[in-house]
Amino acid sequence: IKNSDQLCIVWCILAATVARGKNLNRTSSLKKYLPTIIFDGFTFPMPVDEVPRFAKLHNVSISVYGFKNDVFPIIIAREMIPGRHVNLLYLESQQSSHYCWIRNLDGLLFDQNKHRTKKFFCNMCLKVFYTKDNFETHQNVCGSKEPSIKMPKDKILKFKSFHKQLRIPYVIYADFECLIEPAE
Repeated sequence: IKNSDQLCIVWCILAATVARGKNLNRTSSLKKYLPTIIFDGFTFPMPVDEVPRFAKLHNVSISVYGFKNDVFPIIIAREMIPGRHVNLLYLESQQSSHYCWIRNLDGLLFDQNKHRTKKFFCNMCLKVFYTKDNFETHQNVCGSKEPSIKMPKDKILKFKSFHKQLRIPYVIYADFECLIEPAE
């Protein structure tokens, strides 16, 4: 969104959730929706730790990603509200910070590996999938509160499959101390 003020996060949310049509990258096409935003109690430019409170107040789900050589998650919305979910890229320098609306997360992350076919990226963990079926299966597991790996109930892990070991035909025991010659 091309803006000269400190309300970049507001413009991104309006463009992603409320506004429809062309020129969503211009604030002039979004100003008519500005009265729907509650500004009380928030500072702009908005610090990252205030984003969840802002999202809850405006009934949107927001995921914030950062960028330093690669894209990485900063804040992930646990429950994504259909039609009201916004992915934001948070860029920070020593002088300023800025939020950018990510229209297509798959497109942003496409070049992170050399595979050149259609890719599906998980919004929560940014893991890549090459088939829609695998992606949908992963989303059911990744979004749940249950861990996907089941840990053993026993605290002590023992090797029990001795029958699967290979038999060693020869064993050599060497005592190198007998080869040491006395020093003069």
